[in-house]
Amino acid sequence: MLLLMVDASRMHPHADDLLLEKAKRFRGKTILALNKVDRLPKPKLLPLIDAFAKAFDFAAILPSPRCRARGVKNF
Repeated sequence: MLLLMVDASRMHPHADDLLLEKAKRFRGKTILALNKVDRLPKPKLLPLIDAFAKAFDFAAILPSPRCRARGVKNF
């Protein structure tokens, strides 16, 4: 299993393309974790998830808010 973690608030298309190319060579299941979705304007979240879903056949796409080293109990 491969877990790709992407900072949703700082999209870098070239870096994301590089990650997707590596995922395509991986033979197991791949999960995408979109981190810091709370920093992204809500109208942009679903199109971002849709773009990743169209770019690669992920086993799952998991949006998650940012976590801080302390106080993760609210997550």
